[in-house]
Amino acid sequence: MARNLTAAQIAEITAQNLRPVMFVQALFTSGYIYVWSGQGPISWNGQTWTGVGSLGSVSTLPETADVTAVGIKLSLSGIPASLITSALGEVRQGNPVIIYQGFLTPAGGVVVSPNNAWQGRMDTCEIAEGGDTAVISITAESRMLDLNRSRERRYEKQDQAIDYPTDLGFDYVASLQELSIVWGKATPSSAPVHPGGGGFVGGRGAGGGAGRLR
Repeated sequence: MARNLTAAQIAEITAQNLRPVMFVQALFTSGYIYVWSGQGPISWNGQTWTGVGSLGSVSTLPETADVTAVGIKLSLSGIPASLITSALGEVRQGNPVIIYQGFLTPAGGVVVSPNNAWQGRMDTCEIAEGGDTAVISITAESRMLDLNRSRERRYEKQDQAIDYPTDLGFDYVASLQELSIVWGKATPSSAPVHPGGGGFVGGRGAGGGAGRLR
């Protein structure tokens, strides 16, 4: 995937010492969390990001040439066993997850504009207990997975009201299902009747032309 790198990012990539970092933003029940791959707090993008260091890990961020929905796994170790229940209650399927990749300057600042490397939604949560601490792992699916899901929308009044409450365009759709419409066919009531009592159908009328006397 092509990246629109800034001049500062290109300078860091080509420098002798490279300092890559990763930022993870995720929505939990109690609100958003902001963590990064280093240690200690760091400020970027108007937020203070908490460093998880080696306790946190992110699986490889895959990139494919075709349009494919590929998921990832986020893990955080060192969670006290007493907090497992609380941690599980914080995870909600469908909540957004955003991962940024960037670089640090020699002074420890964030190089301008880290890239939005991956974006998706939480899927499942797993807990691996090991004595006094546990590892919590969250799988997240790419937003492109929505392309494989069917759209449960209908051409009816109630569905239309979700987006356009005052639109009346679908009010009569239900009545049209059993409606019988005659189109382009004469009915007996529409046949012309001659004033003298004889009607002509399909002809030229009473002038003596080629009509068919009823």
